[in-house]
Amino acid sequence: MTKKILYATDFSQASQQSLFFATSLARDNGATLLITHVVETEGAGGTDSLDEDAGPSEAQLNELHAVVPAGATIPCEYKLLCGNPAAKIVELAEKEDVEAIVMGTHGHSRMGHLLAGSMAQAVMRQANCAVIAFKPACHVAAADPF
Repeated sequence: MTKKILYATDFSQASQQSLFFATSLARDNGATLLITHVVETEGAGGTDSLDEDAGPSEAQLNELHAVVPAGATIPCEYKLLCGNPAAKIVELAEKEDVEAIVMGTHGHSRMGHLLAGSMAQAVMRQANCAVIAFKPACHVAAADPF
């Protein structure tokens, strides 16, 4: 069975920064990079009862397929899902038997979590594999030496 690294994106800056690490991890482990995005649906609180016809749009598919690891020659697969993002990411990770999940985090939520955003925390609590969450680096202006 081929090793897989799941890279979950919400197309944010945090997600873009974590793509480099996910790509390196997949390359260094001879794994396929499984690039996924979950379109959050109304009422997606944990279990979703989606209408089979209500799927992702062509524009959403195009946006996902535009996520391409820079300079990478690793194999990639794409999955666009609908539902509760944390639940769908964990479900896909289990189904595809991934080695790790890599995702960006904004590092804030309504509850004031210190280590990671609420989405990353939900995935960490539920996943049966390693979860690597990245918070974008702070850009600090150089201090005036005088």
